[in-house]
Formats: sequence, structure tokens, C-alpha cells
Amino acid sequence: MRPDFVMSIGPTRYDVSLDYVLELDIVGCLEGGRYQVHYRLFCNDLMIFDNDDASIPGLGSNRGLKRAAIDLLGFLSLQDGETDDEFFDNYSALQLRWRDLYAEDLSCAFCGEDE
Repeated sequence: MRPDFVMSIGPTRYDVSLDYVLELDIVGCLEGGRYQVHYRLFCNDLMIFDNDDASIPGLGSNRGLKRAAIDLLGFLSLQDGETDDEFFDNYSALQLRWRDLYAEDLSCAFCGEDE
């Protein structure tokens, strides 16, 4: 695949646990061989995150996409005090409440994956 061309076949769905589903879709190429990713995280049927502000390195395999998903879940499950306060500046009220109540549950859902 040429680095300036991405063919999207639709979102890849990861059933993280009984409660969480992460959808990833590659939507563009960035400099340095990285890909822009659109992601949606659902807690049960409630969509918590829907954004395209993530990028991942060149993939090369489904294992690379799974590793990218696990890394993204690490960012989405960050809790208050684990990073700079500015990280949460663009979170909605729903996302902040979800973070405070459930982010730790999400981080435990993928512990030990792909090691």
C-alpha cells in the first residue's frame, strides 16, 4: 500500500468486554507513515467517545491494529490525576462523569492484552 493512499473497509470492531466496544476506522494518512483514526467507544449501548483525533503508526498486520486499539484504550481510560488537567479540557460532561465512574473498569478490561 502506498503511504499516500488508504482504503478503508469500514470500522474494525473490538469487543473489549461485555460492557465495552471500540470501533476503529482508518480515515487518512499523515506524515511519517502514521494513519489518522476515527474511533467510537461504547459503554453498553451508550456512545462515550466519537472522535478522529487519534493517529497510529503504520500497521502491517491485524496485530498492529489490535495493538493500536489497546494503546487507544489506555488513553481513553486515563483518570483524573494520571495526566495533566488540560487533557480533559475538551471532555463533555458525560465523558467526565463516565471517566470518574468507569474509566478504571475499562483499564482493567484490557489488562494483560497483547503482551
